Amino acid sequence: NPVHFRTEKNDPYYYIDTIKRRIDEIKKNRLTKTSYFKNIEINADWQPELDSLKNKLEIKRKKGDIRTKTLESDIKDQQKKIGQAEELWKFYELYQTKMEKNHYIDYNDMINSVLAKFDSTPAFLEKIANEYEYILVDEYQDTNKSQNEIVFNLTKNLKSENVFVVGDDDQIIY
Repeated sequence: NPVHFRTEKNDPYYYIDTIKRRIDEIKKNRLTKTSYFKNIEINADWQPELDSLKNKLEIKRKKGDIRTKTLESDIKDQQKKIGQAEELWKFYELYQTKMEKNHYIDYNDMINSVLAKFDSTPAFLEKIANEYEYILVDEYQDTNKSQNEIVFNLTKNLKSENVFVVGDDDQIIY
């Protein structure tokens, strides 16, 4: 049962869209459990930020400063954020288990299965890359990491140099 993905009124359904979007991000970035939790541990926005907030609070208390309400609230928010991230991985594993049990795949699974096949079978990658005379990528600004890996793998193994990429600088959001 979720603890951190509940509202103050204990609504377990409020965060469903958020959970689904975050699961998509895990898949798009091809994260493993190890890399996911390592990111929480070392990325400045996660555990290091919580540690920093706790240190600031400790310093204030040692100085006798009683104005700590905002800092305590920030710590509580950061703990919830980290708790949600840890809980999210459990949702991801449950989602994957149910998908596999029912023999379903989603869009990101399709992309990742192509990448897995490319990784495991270089001859397959070379065959696919050279099956076509031209490769065109439209709306390149909308590609994610996994989709980008497909493009890079194909172009790296392409015998011709017939790659054309179209993107709109005004639509780039990253």
